Amino acid sequence: MKFKNILIYSGFIGILSLAACSKKTSMTDDPVNPPKPPVAYAITETFESGTKGAYALDSVQLLTGKWTFSDGLIGNLPADAKNGAKSVCLRTGYLSMNFDVTGTQMLYISHAKYGTDANSTWQLLASSDGGKTYAQMGSAITETSTTLVTDSFKVTTTGKIRFQIKKAGTTRINIDDIIFKGTGDPGITVGTPDTDPSDSGGSTALSRPKKSLQFLI
Repeated sequence: MKFKNILIYSGFIGILSLAACSKKTSMTDDPVNPPKPPVAYAITETFESGTKGAYALDSVQLLTGKWTFSDGLIGNLPADAKNGAKSVCLRTGYLSMNFDVTGTQMLYISHAKYGTDANSTWQLLASSDGGKTYAQMGSAITETSTTLVTDSFKVTTTGKIRFQIKKAGTTRINIDDIIFKGTGDPGITVGTPDTDPSDSGGSTALSRPKKSLQFLI
């Protein structure tokens, strides 16, 4: 009986030894080509590539994709505050992305009032459902500067998002150099035409801050 017990125990120890030596290998474990961490990106819409000389509602193909202008145009006059040759000039309307961007963590917008026009306000809105509905980011910005100033907005959603700038009042403002900063694949290729005709960039009335803001979806 003692001999049998020794055999049983020895076999049991052998099984434990085999179990301890076994290792599960994940399908994603690749010592030769390990997964790469997300790469940071910075994409700037300069508004230099497009042309729109009238205030009538229309969409314009720009570097980042199609943007809808309502009561807005791309200005190049001396009174237009701009970095380069052109900037957006909004009156009583909105500037809206017709495409989504993914992984954006910060948004930067340069802005000023047009020429000697009176002070006015504008709002930043965001949509996470492809432009069907928009939510205001912060409180309205009062435009007082005749030269471009830049505000930064913190974005906390990691999914797809698009933005809209909505103007209040009848005086004009300039918008230039909208910069998207984030990590991973932004979902857009700069310079590639936007072929999605389904979104006209429709607006829903809403508002926002100065400097760093948070947007939760």
